[in-house]
Order: sequence, then structure tokens, then C-alpha cells
Amino acid sequence: MQLFTSAISPLELHNVHIHSKDTNVLYIPSEKILFAGDALEDTLTFIGEPGELSTHLRNLELLNTWGIARIYPNHGDPNIIAEGGYKTTLIDATLDYIKKMRDNVNSDGYLESALESYVGESVEKAWVSVHEAYRAVHSLNLRAIQNHSQGRPVDLLP
Repeated sequence: MQLFTSAISPLELHNVHIHSKDTNVLYIPSEKILFAGDALEDTLTFIGEPGELSTHLRNLELLNTWGIARIYPNHGDPNIIAEGGYKTTLIDATLDYIKKMRDNVNSDGYLESALESYVGESVEKAWVSVHEAYRAVHSLNLRAIQNHSQGRPVDLLP
């Protein structure tokens, strides 16, 4: 949906239902710039809706078709943002994280799974970095997904 035209180029606001149902992103097609808000984050995304992971994955795949060149998330490495933003590999890292979280939910020791076991490959490829604050987010994500998969209430508080 095109909202208005700036002096530079049209801006588009999209509800993408990644991270949560109310997630909106701002896209400038002529510049191929995506302002991702909380839809994408470095190190990983907060999973507040574990029952919607298939929707989140589908919508992340859709983002990969937009021809995006640069991504500016709300939460990311200030140096990468200052150097021109993230590449679409941030989308790929998010896809990989969510898939691994979903696919390993029945594994022994799931709740104690290290952050690096889910983002290690993306860190090695320099798609994301490990920011210490995201260790707590990862723990919340593990618990939310496991609770949902076992039919228990999803408690998002630490």
C-alpha cells in the first residue's frame, strides 16, 4: 500500500506479520531500503507469537522477493547501520533461527540450548553478531515455543 509520495520517492508501509501481527515495515522501492522495525533484529527476533511461526516464515520468504538492498532494523549493530545497513542475509539469518527453534522443540535439553547452536552459522557468515542482551531473549523464545508446542500458556515474562 503506497501511503504518500515524498519529494524523493514513494514510500510504502506494509503490515508483514513477522514478530507479531501488528508489525509494520517501511519500504522505499526506488532505493531498495527497508526500515524493518522489530520484524528483523541482530542477533535474533523475539518470538512473541509461537503459534504463528509458519506465518512468520512465509512472510520472511516474501520479504526476500522484494529486491531489498539495505535493511535498517530497530535493533542492530550501530556500525553496520552507519556503514549502509544490513544485507538481505539478515532475513536469511532470521529464517534460519526460527526454523531451528521450531524444528528442535522436542529435543532433549531444548530449554538449555545455547544461543550459538541456533545463530552460530549466521555469526560465522557475518550475517548477525552475538549481542549479550539477546541471550535472555533466546531463553524466552525457547520457553515460549516449548510451552506452545505442549499446549501450555505462553508466558513471555522472565
